[in-house]
Amino acid sequence: MDVLDDILSSLRLSGGVVVDGEFSGDFCVSAEFTPGHFEPFFAVPDRLISYHYVRSGRLTVEVDGMAPVVLDAGSIAILPRNDPHRLASRIGAHPADPSEISRVTTEGVHRVTAGTDGPRTEVWCGFLEPAKTSEHPLLDALPALLTLDISGGEAEWLDSSMRFLAEQQPSAEVVARLAELFVNRAVREYLDRLPAGASGWLRGLADPAVSRALAIIHARYAETVVQAARAGVDWLIHASYMRPGDIGEVRDLQVPICPTMTFTANIVEHGHEVGVDPNYIDTKKRELDALADIHRRAFEAGIPLMMGSEAGFSVTPYGQWHTREIELMVDLLGMPPMAAIVAATSANARAFGWEALVGTLSPGCMADLLVLDADPLRDIRALRDGLQAVYLGGLEIEREPESSPRKRMGHERGFGVSVTTLDRQRRPPGA
Repeated sequence: MDVLDDILSSLRLSGGVVVDGEFSGDFCVSAEFTPGHFEPFFAVPDRLISYHYVRSGRLTVEVDGMAPVVLDAGSIAILPRNDPHRLASRIGAHPADPSEISRVTTEGVHRVTAGTDGPRTEVWCGFLEPAKTSEHPLLDALPALLTLDISGGEAEWLDSSMRFLAEQQPSAEVVARLAELFVNRAVREYLDRLPAGASGWLRGLADPAVSRALAIIHARYAETVVQAARAGVDWLIHASYMRPGDIGEVRDLQVPICPTMTFTANIVEHGHEVGVDPNYIDTKKRELDALADIHRRAFEAGIPLMMGSEAGFSVTPYGQWHTREIELMVDLLGMPPMAAIVAATSANARAFGWEALVGTLSPGCMADLLVLDADPLRDIRALRDGLQAVYLGGLEIEREPESSPRKRMGHERGFGVSVTTLDRQRRPPGA
């Protein structure tokens, strides 16, 4: 977690209806949400974020003062201030008269249809209300339109999730918890694309020195751990050098800790293989020893533990090391396998406020699950070595072969730590 996470969480979003938009042929509709849309869910808000997810076909989004954007299936348009905008089949089309747009609600699903005969475009549309304030520096600093490309298994999961929101009409909180996932990602990708010479406080978040100065929650050292807990943060990252005498206070405050040991452990155990500086390996060895000792005590004392991965560094590339943290919880902290699994699922969901949507296989939650050919309660490494299938939102996701090349994302860290990537895919099972 970093300072941008804090800023994004300060939006404290709540959500409204998801509309099923079905368009065809030549079409153009004015798409900003109005009081008639959100009055059933909350009072007229000071601010509104609207979004449109293209699940099939092609869509042109036009916002006054900006160049039109053409989106294909799997793309999302996010309007941080719900500026007036149009959804169309082509650039320059004139918005349809309201009488030409069909709006019906059947079985609780709100549907909007427009257009002529021709190719179909299907869109999920929704809106979010930020915290009760007329101003927010993040929303004010963002452009009128953000876009995000979702592909592969993520697109299947998002489509099934949107269908769940539209058909089941869950609480505003559940709608918001799902939608904020792609809102946060879109903001991060926008920041990653800012040119090096850009100015403004958003650009400052990309500066490591500025980010460190703002992020007391990223607390490794003794004083910052207990200070952050007393300040009422939602959870603590690392807490590597938390003082034993502070364990009781952190426990009583019920502030969860996310140890995130994988980055450190990988450097200690494998750093010499990928060119990590030996002095840095020694430094991380001391930190890992401290992490294991203090978090073993924290778990035994009853402090809730979460699971993170620190994925995205050259020693923890995405998609390869996610089960490693659970293994370390068992191996280094002495946690029972089920306790480690709970830390990675329901404990994380609870800390984010998503427990009504994910984290457990409970009525009303998304059917996100793994199918294994071995029992992880007997050997926690079955989570990696025994994986047979992945289901997101009740749909089985087609998994790419481990050897498939993967596009490097803009927010992934570079090779400041090692000279090459630490690749787990080429290691034998259990390594």
